[in-house]
Amino acid sequence: MAPTIVCFAWVLSLSGLGCMLAVTSAGAWERDLCNGEARALAVTTTGDVVAAGTLLHKGPPDHPNGGTGVVKLRGGSGEVIWKRIFGGDGHDLALDLRDNVIVAAEGRHGYRPVEFTVVKLGARDGKVRWRRDIRHAYAFAVATDPHGDVVAAGSLGFDNGVDNGDWIVVKLSRTHGAVLWQELASRTV
Repeated sequence: MAPTIVCFAWVLSLSGLGCMLAVTSAGAWERDLCNGEARALAVTTTGDVVAAGTLLHKGPPDHPNGGTGVVKLRGGSGEVIWKRIFGGDGHDLALDLRDNVIVAAEGRHGYRPVEFTVVKLGARDGKVRWRRDIRHAYAFAVATDPHGDVVAAGSLGFDNGVDNGDWIVVKLSRTHGAVLWQELASRTV
């Protein structure tokens, strides 16, 4: 299989002995997107691969400067199962008990990040199940607990363009993304 160079990401499948089984690109996106960064990777319970990151240049109409890209690939062949793009910068991903994909991102409004964004995508089709945005904060990490609820963490924004040093941890309901609790930690901790 001859690899094709694309702008988003490469996924390598290796055997237990380290022999290369497949090299797969994330495929061409619907828009001309280049200069992105794949930042997170997970393997589902069925062996499929999910990657997420940031795509730069011509993003979706509501976020023309780029977006968060998520792609799901078949573990054995590298074939694209589904791919999604939405505004912002993708930083992390996690899988829940049913292999649904949860993405932590910086939501964007033009060039300025303004939202702590967590999105849950369906395992089978990649459709948005729910989305939670918290204004003036930035999501950088995400995980799921043993019940499938989502925990995300990030930075609590900027004051006059300067990082204020505070951070936030939020627990969200697995079913609708409702905030179950949130805790703020300041630089005085």
